[in-house]
Parts: sequence; structure tokens; C-alpha cells
Amino acid sequence: MRTKQHQTLEYADSRMPRGEGTGATSHLPKGAPKDSQIRSSHANAVGVGGPGGGANHCRKGKPCSATCIVRNEYCLVDFPEPVQQEIRKMASYLVKHGNIEGGSARDEQLGAAAILTGRHLTQESGSSGGKIFGTTKPGQSRQLAIHEIVDLKKNRDLLGDAEFNQKAMQAWQKDVNSRGVALARKDLELLLNSMPQAAQRQLGNSGNPGKGKWYGVDKEGNEITNANNGSKARALAVLDMYVKQGGTNAYGNSKRVFSPADFDVEHVRPASKGGLDHPSNWVLARSGAQRQRADTELGKWIDSLPDPKDRGAIRAYYDKAAKAARGKDALKQVLASMDPKSMTDEALIKISPSNMKYLFNRDSFFVSGLYGLGSGGRLTNTQPAVFGRAYGLARKNLPEESASEIRSEVKRVWNKNWMENGGSTKDMVRDYIKIYKDRLSPEGFKLLEPEITKWGNEMMAKYPETSPRAQS
Repeated sequence: MRTKQHQTLEYADSRMPRGEGTGATSHLPKGAPKDSQIRSSHANAVGVGGPGGGANHCRKGKPCSATCIVRNEYCLVDFPEPVQQEIRKMASYLVKHGNIEGGSARDEQLGAAAILTGRHLTQESGSSGGKIFGTTKPGQSRQLAIHEIVDLKKNRDLLGDAEFNQKAMQAWQKDVNSRGVALARKDLELLLNSMPQAAQRQLGNSGNPGKGKWYGVDKEGNEITNANNGSKARALAVLDMYVKQGGTNAYGNSKRVFSPADFDVEHVRPASKGGLDHPSNWVLARSGAQRQRADTELGKWIDSLPDPKDRGAIRAYYDKAAKAARGKDALKQVLASMDPKSMTDEALIKISPSNMKYLFNRDSFFVSGLYGLGSGGRLTNTQPAVFGRAYGLARKNLPEESASEIRSEVKRVWNKNWMENGGSTKDMVRDYIKIYKDRLSPEGFKLLEPEITKWGNEMMAKYPETSPRAQS
């Protein structure tokens, strides 16, 4: 299920043309730009990172700035009204608290940065309340566009060397960080503070920070790595990269702008190969592409991609991706059409919990609802796989109200007792097992008992006292 936090913003990085005679601007007061002027402005795209690249100009021929945004009620016609409002709020904050000299280079930089970031704030509230950055389909797609493959092949030597060579890494970072705006530290903090609190937290949790991740430095200059939630320092570091990259993908040369939520913190040298979780080892890469790479050596991953000049290889690459996507979609459709009560318990538990949700009207508890181990304290973690299957048995064989009670009890045991209050792992395992042992039939529980016992022993060995969150 797509949550509000991951809502696709269809307007992000889009053009939204308005035809003459449609009445699209008939409500605007006298002096507002005409439809033809709006279409012309689309070609230049107000703000950093438009199709023309660089700092663009408004219909008055002037660079967009924070003070201009505040004064000129028509300069944001490229964006839907809710986005205009968010950008204007940010600009008003910058002008009020930044002591900005109108028309200065600093004014233009902050104005461009406000448009770059503010244009991607959602119209819906995040799960924790407040506006957040939304994702876009192009940003999240794991299928590489042909121009991305071309760019990766073209830059193969630099990107492949960056994983192992410090100078190559710095050269790559210097290149991608020259595409946008470099703000002074005080202005970066000003920009962050102008954003909704939920968006600030979202940036601070970039890269799924957990224990051992980077959260900044303390007053003595020591690295902070023992937190379990995002920090302002991490949010500033991610925001700094985002505005320096101009919202573009570090993997490619395209000037296309993505939302901050469309990026993953890419560790140039993966943590699995000794790379540090630190800004010095970061770039921002499009999420879909970054997740396709995973922790494969960057050079080897690029080499595995088809030759863009080989039409047959390219066709086979996309055919394979399309077939895999169709297979996943087909499986979801089949599962959604099935009645789980017609299945045997033995057949049901062979389905993965992530797919099982489609059998039960996309029940989100199969894929989220628990605090993740090392996920920055966010409620994104699935149930342990064995209990996901046990929950499926409960949904199949028990009344709806009994399944709802199980959801509440599991959340209490895991989220409240263990993760928040620091209860013992032994008690958590005992209570977790008891919930399902008491509710499922003896035959149903017996199907999963060996796996449940194994899970319990592993949890007590890994966390002999309490949860990692409670220990920090």
C-alpha cells in the first residue's frame, strides 16, 4: 500500500500546460500573465535545474530571488497553487530571519534553493504530521532509462575508480556538487529551518540511519554514531548535497530535477566493503538506480549493463525488465482475486508475507507497523517473517476482530514494551510467541513452531538484554 509519506507527486518536475480559452487564469486579477506567457515560462522553467539548467529568469527578465518571491505574486506560475504556497512560506521565512539584501547574490541563491526544495513538498501530510517531500515514479523506478545507461557507460572509469581511489571519489563529488547552489553554513541552516518539521525529519533520516551511522559531531569534535534517530546535522549534510547537486542524479549527466525523497544516500564505497557512513563518502543517487546496484562494485555493475549502441542487447534488457514487472503485477492480481479461506494452511504459509498482504485486502501490517531494528526509529519494519506467516494464518482462520486484537498486542509487545520501555528480549520473545500460540489452532501453530523457536533463540543471542534502541 502506498502511504501518504510515499505518495507519488504527479506534478513533480512536470510542465502542466494550460490551453488558451480554458479559463485556467481567468480568476487572476488584472495584470496577471496570460496563458501564452505561462507556456513561454515553461520553456525556461523558473528556478535552478530547469530544462535550460542554471539560474533561470522570470517573465520580467530577472533572476528569481527570495525577496522577489515574497514581493511578486505571479512569479511561481509554473507550479500548482499548493506548491506556490509552500515555496512562498519558505521564502518569507528566509527574508524575515535571514537579513537578506534584496537583489544580492545571496538573495538569488536562497531564492533558487527555496524553489528547488519547496517544489517537491507534498500536498498531503506525512505519517508524523506536516508536509514532507514526495516521491515520483521516475525517481523510484528500478528500470534504467537509456540516457542513464549511456551516462554510466560514458563515466565508467571515473565512477568505477571512485570506489577505491580517493582522488577519483573527490573528482566525482566535485563534478556533481558543481551543478547547483553552494550555500554558506548559516544559509543552509536558514533554508532547513524554513521547511516544515516533518520534511526536516525526513532529511535527517535519509539513508536509514541507525546505530553506527553518522549524526554529526559533538562539542568536542567527536563523531556521533550512537544515536538511533536522524539528526539535524545529518539533515544539513543531505540538504547541502541536494542543493549542490541541483536536485540531479549523481549517476548521470541529465539536468532533470528529482525530489529529495527520490534519492538514496549513496555510499561511494559500500559499508559492506569498509566504506564509512559519512558525508565524505556520500553522493545522492536516484533511488531506483541505487537500489538496483545494491552493494555490487560500481564498475562491475556498469559493465553488466548492455551496450547502448547494441539495439538487440538493449531490447533484451528492457524485455527482461518488463517481463519481471509483468510477473510481479500478475502475481499481485492473482493473489488479490483469491479467497485465502479456500487455501490450506500448508499452502498459505508458503507465500511470502509481503505477497500475502494482497490476499487480505492489502493489509499493511504484513509490511509495516513495527519499529525497525536500525531503521532510525521509524515505523517501517515488517513483522519477523515467521510471525508474518503466523499473522496470515490468524487472518485466514479467525474473525476480523481477533486479528485486530493480535495487531494491537504485537505492537504493544514489540514497540512499547521492548523498543520504547527497554523490556527484556527474553520477555518479548515469550510474549510474542504466546500471542500466536494462544490464538492459532494447535495444528496451525505446529506448522511454524520449529521456525518460531529458531527465531526466538537468535533474537536472545543477538540482543541478550533489550532492544538496540533502548540500549542507546
